[in-house]
Amino acid sequence: MVKKLKKQKLIAEIMKVVGYVSVVLFSILFIEDAYFYIGIIIGLLFILIGRAIFRRLRETINERLMPEIYKTKLGKSIHRPLEGFNNVEVYATNLFVPQDRYISNDLVSGEVFGFKYKLSEVHLLDAKKDFKKLTSNTLFQGSFVEVNVESQIKGSVYIVPKDTELFHYLGKEHEVGLKEPLSNQLKVLSKNKKEAQKLLDEEFISLLEKITTTFPNTYIAVKKHAIYIAIDSRKKPLIVKLFRRLDLSYLDVLSHEIITMKEIVYTLYKKTRFQNK
Repeated sequence: MVKKLKKQKLIAEIMKVVGYVSVVLFSILFIEDAYFYIGIIIGLLFILIGRAIFRRLRETINERLMPEIYKTKLGKSIHRPLEGFNNVEVYATNLFVPQDRYISNDLVSGEVFGFKYKLSEVHLLDAKKDFKKLTSNTLFQGSFVEVNVESQIKGSVYIVPKDTELFHYLGKEHEVGLKEPLSNQLKVLSKNKKEAQKLLDEEFISLLEKITTTFPNTYIAVKKHAIYIAIDSRKKPLIVKLFRRLDLSYLDVLSHEIITMKEIVYTLYKKTRFQNK
């Protein structure tokens, strides 16, 4: 499929180049000749055909490849590309502090392991003004998922990157000890350390170690009525433009993010005896 898409893109680019060259050359060389009109018409036809091929290429990627990933990895789901989480929902998890700019899109909803979920792209930026120039620094960019459950875990448990400083009400005294090498990547915080320890058995620790080798900046919040997972993958935006390399790595990373989130949900499901809300 990727080879076919790259071939279509190359054909579209060649058609547009030939079309523009034809228009320019015939305009210069045959401006007072009957061939002028023939060359212009042929050139415009090449340009229009090239545009049509490229438009079909973009539609295939946006309307077929992305929904295909969601269908393959998540089963039946509803994909709303222009919608996302509102910032109140995300900041209420206590995984992030409010930032100057908040962007969310590509909302997907459905059920996984019998639990209702919402999945979306989230981008958090810190805007700074430097010598009258506004610059934005990305603090988080990746997938964010909410899984609606009822948990028997008492209190909230947060698993976040080691250097995260997000919690004004959770301090050093609320940290739950982790062994190396995982303690070099993540930290666990909870006001109920006993409950947090229930999650941190050998199986879950092994999963976290595996995840952090690919996504070191992974955030997990286990709460009474939901679990939240955020993966700061910094995957490259899916931009399809003429005369630029077709980079579909976004789709590969998205697929891996979904697999990782499902592994976390399934492992927590076994430990905390989640129930449907």
